[in-house]
Amino acid sequence: MTFITNQHRRKNGTPPADPGLDYTPVSGTLTFADGETFKTFDIPLNYSNLSPAGLVGLKLSNPTGGATLGAQDTSYLYIIDQTRSALRHD
Repeated sequence: MTFITNQHRRKNGTPPADPGLDYTPVSGTLTFADGETFKTFDIPLNYSNLSPAGLVGLKLSNPTGGATLGAQDTSYLYIIDQTRSALRHD
């Protein structure tokens, strides 16, 4: 399954974070073993240049081996400030 970070439009009043300025865009492949349902990946944040708040879109795609994506294939990383962030599925 592949993952990608992408710039997203304003959501719930939060402006989009700037790729390359506020964070380093990442993409890659997540490999799940049979029965495995949880994986993580890192998104480097640029704390010296970070806006007060920002939003990064996270998208899963291209499942293989008979796997399927549920209704929720997109999540959002809310960068709250230079020390906190939160992941939301809305």
